[in-house]
Amino acid sequence: MMIAAFLIVRVIVRITLAHALRLPHTFDTSLSSLISITMEFLIRMQWLTGEGWFMSLCLNTEIAVHGWAMMTFVLWVRTQKTDEIA
Repeated sequence: MMIAAFLIVRVIVRITLAHALRLPHTFDTSLSSLISITMEFLIRMQWLTGEGWFMSLCLNTEIAVHGWAMMTFVLWVRTQKTDEIA
């Protein structure tokens, strides 16, 4: 239950900050948050199994998708920096 609570709190903070700060690529952030919410519900319902490997898989998936969203943001920042130099 603690892992599920961690995922839902992290999603709420991430979506709130992305929209409040009007960051670019909010779609990527929203998509990764949607996947995190799905994983949270799967853990809470103990779908498939309630064992540790499934919770670990959910956390690793959430980390990977969040990393993808951060990479798109970093690439956007990189293009902004080269636009300022030129």
